[in-house]
Amino acid sequence: MAEHIATEKFSYFCEACASEYNEPGRQFSPVHFRKCYFHCQGCRRMYSEGVRTPKINLTDTSSHLCDECGNRYQRMSDLLHHICKNSGQWPFRCAFCQTDFDVYSVLEVHMRRRDYVLRLFCRNCSAPFLGKICPGVYDQLIITDEFYCESCSNGSRNIEYVSS
Repeated sequence: MAEHIATEKFSYFCEACASEYNEPGRQFSPVHFRKCYFHCQGCRRMYSEGVRTPKINLTDTSSHLCDECGNRYQRMSDLLHHICKNSGQWPFRCAFCQTDFDVYSVLEVHMRRRDYVLRLFCRNCSAPFLGKICPGVYDQLIITDEFYCESCSNGSRNIEYVSS
């Protein structure tokens, strides 16, 4: 039976989860085990290869202090989000829906969800059509039921129409 890796000093992630847990200042190192495995901290599945990062002391918030208001945060990503929200300056933006993001990996997840081609039906003529829609815009269009095919659309850029 394969031996389990002790995780006292490090957190281990699979490649897919590592991009979601990547935050400023966190260093990842690739790992590959021949006869051992680890549980991914994100998805909890067992892997023999992926990445590791030193564990962060969640009780120590002294290093994540906002210089403007004095608020303390357990994670650097929470502090970064707070700073971006207060300043109104976000480093990353979706070119399609204009949603702002503080961390590039979150924009990447947003764009991967947007890349799904959906089969939709026009509210006006009931014709089926294919399109790509950003997650937040899709939720809004579901509520308002404003899915229009390219010929019935008023020129709105909410849907990227895809040829079949």
